[in-house]
Amino acid sequence: MQFSPTAAVVAFLASSATLAIGGSTALAQDAIVQGSGYQVSENTVVHPSIGAQTGFDSNVFFEDSSAIGAGTLRILGKLELAPREDVSGKGGTPPDFQYSAGARFAYQEYLSGNNSVTDQRNLGLGLDVLLGIKPASTFPISFEDHFVRTNRPTNFESSSTLSRDINSFKARIGYVPEGRNLSGRLSFTNTIDVFESESSAFANRMLNNIQLGVDWQFLPITRFFVEGSYGFNSGLGSNSGKVSSTPVRGVAGVASAITESITLRAHGGYTFGSYSQGASYSSFIYHLEGGYRYSPTGRVQLIFDRGFRDSINANFFSDYMLKLAVDQQVQRVLVQANVATHLRSYQGVPAVVGPIATRDDFILSGGAKASYELRDWIALDASYDLQLVQTDFVATADGESDDPSYVRHQIMAGAVAAF
Repeated sequence: MQFSPTAAVVAFLASSATLAIGGSTALAQDAIVQGSGYQVSENTVVHPSIGAQTGFDSNVFFEDSSAIGAGTLRILGKLELAPREDVSGKGGTPPDFQYSAGARFAYQEYLSGNNSVTDQRNLGLGLDVLLGIKPASTFPISFEDHFVRTNRPTNFESSSTLSRDINSFKARIGYVPEGRNLSGRLSFTNTIDVFESESSAFANRMLNNIQLGVDWQFLPITRFFVEGSYGFNSGLGSNSGKVSSTPVRGVAGVASAITESITLRAHGGYTFGSYSQGASYSSFIYHLEGGYRYSPTGRVQLIFDRGFRDSINANFFSDYMLKLAVDQQVQRVLVQANVATHLRSYQGVPAVVGPIATRDDFILSGGAKASYELRDWIALDASYDLQLVQTDFVATADGESDDPSYVRHQIMAGAVAAF
């Protein structure tokens, strides 16, 4: 299949299920170690860290057959600004302001003699800013902003990557009266989702959401809550073809520690989303999450979720998700493993993406990660990730067809140092 800008967009949108189970550039790195940092002002410390990873990707282009594998090399870096621990709440008085900020990057190089593979080298970026105003008062206020630039190849061999910029801003005000079991919160979230390629601009969108919630602390370890939200979403820019929508959601739930070892969180409710064109949805939603601490340093968690979300390659998708996760620490070694399945159905797929307006996927993801803390400031880590997508959908591009199903294995190992 010959590469063209339109084909790249269609192939990406048709295989965007990968975004739910992991992208091609890893930006979200766990804080395995953190150094003492460097003081940059009277009350602020900067924490730098640097890391490197190498490994193998079995399916660089997310192909359904004739997969092309390659070695990979990643260079990771992060800077975090935070208050000095000994001045936060100095003298037992809660601070009027809480803040943190961070910047991170992940540069990825492919080790291969195939020029189309090496052309997939990319740079991922991330920025995070958080500010809290009078967090211990009756009306705590917080602001946060998160930006990420992510990249991935098209799902057929080409010399082009698809880069995507996502910025999410959230403002929140709470009502936490002293000595009362009832509290409340009101928040507004704005998400801007933009593709850097002009040929991908038809998928650009802006999502807005207003949420109101009330919490009742029934017992020290049990909290009941109700939440309602209203969204107004639209395309972004004159070239966007994204259909506008107004999703509404209401749920009630409970979060509790049944015993010292068993935790439970559950909610259920109803949601509907009205789209200006094409399919809309109206359905019950629910979420069940149970955790069991089987040892002082080991915990297992089981999650079941039924929900609906706006989609970049359709009006929306509905999703049944089942996930099992295990964390176990043995002295300086932390092992984490998880496996998840999704039964996902897309509705309102535009004609530019495929010949039919629906798509049904089976998604399987899993992985394991081990990290070993050599010292307080340096650690080793190794990981394995599996991604599998099987779909009944066929994407179209320039009169040709492409199957967006794929299986992908990725093995990585490296080290991170914090200062």
